[in-house]
Amino acid sequence: MKKLSFVLLLACFVASSISANPIPPVSLEVDTLSHPDGSLEQLPQFPGGNSELLTFLLKKLQYPAKAIKNRTEGVVKVSFVVDRQGRLHFPTIIQEIGDGCGQTVQSVLQEDDMPLWEPGIRNGRPFPVKLILKVRFQLVYEKRP
Repeated sequence: MKKLSFVLLLACFVASSISANPIPPVSLEVDTLSHPDGSLEQLPQFPGGNSELLTFLLKKLQYPAKAIKNRTEGVVKVSFVVDRQGRLHFPTIIQEIGDGCGQTVQSVLQEDDMPLWEPGIRNGRPFPVKLILKVRFQLVYEKRP
């Protein structure tokens, strides 16, 4: 199975009640699983490309308060399908770390304001493609003077 991935890194700052003032950066990776015979000509794409996907996710993803409180860190994986019209379907948590992190990612993919993606293309026609979005939740603590 042909696999293409790209990595998007970002730092998402969230206020917290923890005295050490955690700054939760979130790193994102999208794995695109194409058709097993490699005949996919074009991968699905968020409108405006990877940078716009990053911007969209930055606006929507929040480190869950419970996860900050419990210092929950790790990688959440959510699979979904981009259909022939560019709509997202079947967001499914396939790797969870707990404390609401998986549900946070899943809910962003289910939101009504998710724009239509450019669909995958196979044999010159739109083709549904399954994607896996990986989101790393990691707390980083500021050093106090």
